[in-house]
Amino acid sequence: AADTDPQRCAEILGLTYHPESTYSMVIVDTHKAVETSGAESITPTFSEISQFAKNELDGIDDATIDALYTPQYQATYSKLYNQADELGLDVWNNEGMKDFNQTLEAQGEDADAFEARVNLHDKLGSNEDFLGNGLTKNNNPKVKQKFGIVETLTLERTPQTLAALKGNKAIKIIEKLTPIGNIV
Repeated sequence: AADTDPQRCAEILGLTYHPESTYSMVIVDTHKAVETSGAESITPTFSEISQFAKNELDGIDDATIDALYTPQYQATYSKLYNQADELGLDVWNNEGMKDFNQTLEAQGEDADAFEARVNLHDKLGSNEDFLGNGLTKNNNPKVKQKFGIVETLTLERTPQTLAALKGNKAIKIIEKLTPIGNIV
């Protein structure tokens, strides 16, 4: 429905469009990508991503994964992640996480659970906006739709560069998207 118009693509994805930015599009032939990189994809619902994490990640026990991938903890994670951001604490570095853990403990929150959830966010991309229903969150208030598009999570067992995937005809790259309204 969006063709290659970057503004329409952003709207369908539920993202904010920045007209000053340059956008590219990568079109993936999923069948060739599997042959090339051993890719495995899922639609990340809470249950699917939990099972995926249990099968693929080390260092986080199954019970913790199950507890962190629930609607209830996701709401907590989103609130806490945004709180850290508002406080100017970068939970992606050790000092920021240490400082925020003190805040969490003072609030009676489970700092270990938050830290484990940040780790899952890092490894699987299930960020503070993750809905767990297989759809992306619509963060664009100008778009009158509840959700963005269907989400996928892909693990490439033998990761390839974009150049290698392009050479194997597993992807096509459109380097610069042009808004449809600007085509002459």
